This record gives sequence, structure tokens and C-alpha cells, in this order.
Amino acid sequence: MNNPYDVLLSNKNYAVIGLTNDQTKFSNRIHELLKNKGKRSFGVHPTLGTLGDEVVYDSIEAIDHDIDVAVFVVNPTIGYDYLDAVKAKGIHTIWLQPGTVSDALVKKANDIGLNVVEDCVLAVYARNESK
Repeated sequence: MNNPYDVLLSNKNYAVIGLTNDQTKFSNRIHELLKNKGKRSFGVHPTLGTLGDEVVYDSIEAIDHDIDVAVFVVNPTIGYDYLDAVKAKGIHTIWLQPGTVSDALVKKANDIGLNVVEDCVLAVYARNESK
């Protein structure tokens, strides 16, 4: 399943890796949009702790729900370090936002059997829902 919009339509539970408390940042905008679309979005940041009244998990492993898609909104070097935890959590799809992609990250993701989507979540919704 490589059509980005199909990924959004067919999955319910998302982990947004790199969530921040800055409402203007893409991670925060993606997190809010997913929730507004009826998805469950769980923020991941090693030190944030909370965002408003929401728990922000310090790792993928700490999320106590099944996750369908991990959305990467971090530097590719940091993202690379999350891949094994994503796989171990049983997540099958990673979504790489612009600026989060590296050849090494994509190669490792493919090597360990992850489905890779490279696109902007915000743009995919905008392109497909404005028709």
C-alpha cells in the first residue's frame, strides 16, 4: 500500500515521532490534523512529557496501544535510531515527512520489512480533499 491517501484512509492509530509544544511546527500540526480526521494520534518525544492535557510518550515502546503508522518528523539520523523500536512494536508503515528522509534510513526500513511512505501528511490531505 504505497498510495499516501490510501494509507491515511485505511489506518486509525498513529505515532507522531518528534511532537513538540510549538503549535506552529509541522509535528504539532500533523498531530492535530490526524485527531481532527478521527484518527488516534500519540505523540512521541523523549523529554516533553505532556502537551496540554495529553500524555506525550518518551518512546515508541511506552505507547500502550497498537500503532498502525509511525509518522517521522525528526532529523533522519534520529529517525534511523527509531526503526528497530518501530519494527519491534509491530508497526508496519513509516511515514517520512519532507526533511526526514535519508538513503540510509530508507534502506534500513526496507531491509527490515517496513512499508515506507514519503510525503507530507498535511499536503496529502489538502490535495485529496480539495477536489
